[in-house]
Amino acid sequence: MRTVDLTAKEKLMRTVALILFLMLASPTWATDYYVATNGNDGAAGTLSAPWRTIQKAANSVRAGDTVFVRGGTYREYVRISANGTAGSRITFQSYPGETAIIDGSALSAPTNNTFLVMVVGDYITIKYFEIVNAAWISVLCTNTATQCIIDGNTIHHGYLKGIVFWQNTNNTAQNNTVYDMYDFNQGGGNADCIGTTDSGSGHTYINNVVHDCSDDGLDGWATTGNTYIGNISYHNGYVPFTNTRAGDGNGFKLGGGGGGAHTVVGNVAWNNRNRGFDDNTGINNRLYNNTAIANANRNYNFPMSGAILTNNISYNAENGSLGGASQTANSWNLGISNPMFVQITDPTKSTFGRLQSGSPVIDRGVTVSGSPYVCIGSCDLGAYEFSSGGSGGTVPPAPTNLQVR
Repeated sequence: MRTVDLTAKEKLMRTVALILFLMLASPTWATDYYVATNGNDGAAGTLSAPWRTIQKAANSVRAGDTVFVRGGTYREYVRISANGTAGSRITFQSYPGETAIIDGSALSAPTNNTFLVMVVGDYITIKYFEIVNAAWISVLCTNTATQCIIDGNTIHHGYLKGIVFWQNTNNTAQNNTVYDMYDFNQGGGNADCIGTTDSGSGHTYINNVVHDCSDDGLDGWATTGNTYIGNISYHNGYVPFTNTRAGDGNGFKLGGGGGGAHTVVGNVAWNNRNRGFDDNTGINNRLYNNTAIANANRNYNFPMSGAILTNNISYNAENGSLGGASQTANSWNLGISNPMFVQITDPTKSTFGRLQSGSPVIDRGVTVSGSPYVCIGSCDLGAYEFSSGGSGGTVPPAPTNLQVR
């Protein structure tokens, strides 16, 4: 065998090539950063030496990083431009056991186009904050952002909208509580709790509670193919926490501006000023196992073509036009006037909208192929399947095919 002698230069080049290979082949190591009200933006961003502002963290993170924000009030605008990846999201969240408050009340800002938290990058998660007193929109995932997840936040007292997905696709809002949004410029006219706008698609809304927003609860304007699962929307369309009329007042608005073709499963619309579920000119909406109660101007209104309504409950209000809808096993089709709820006066309690053991809607539904609603034996009607072991029903879980982190 012939021995090949390498020169010093060749050895160096091979060593450099090996190092580069190992760097490129190795995964990016995620880093945890920390922000606290007693921190310093010139510090290291560690638990013992935290930064002072969330924006400093937003300017510093890379794919896979997590920012833990200690409890306290942060009076700042936050713009997140960094990009995560499908396997390495960037997460901003309150420190475990504490609540970080992002508060816009003391900020100098114009009244238009001001976003308290603005997500520009992809694969960003925002969790467990209290976000208050926005001068315009509280949380915006704007047109360059996709795969944005807004999870478990409490968002309230905003000048316009709570959560907005704008001109983009495939974002998620889940487990949030949003209330008290009011549009001062238009007498409440555009202040939705959670909304989409302008040619987006494929957003997902799971287990949010929205109420007392002066326009609509969840608004699917100008977007297509959204999914709404397990949300509760009530007392919208009024000046917040009054009975003074304001904006449109729909619990779920499922069209307008070319929007529609949404899938709406296991939701509750109660005591909204206008309609509980409204197509708003949207076509091809699909509603399975929803509950509408005491919405002032119709529980369900679907005159447009292609709608499918199955296993829904309407109680204590008339429906509007359903001329565009295919209807199967809904309470009104079965002649059931009283579903026998445990209670329908306090939506903050776990018994709200649940079924009594003798309810005539138990086991009266049909199985819907592809629906994420989970039946116990034969399907019941409405949002909450009756469970003899519980307090009148259980919330259907999120669909198992969704990867939400």
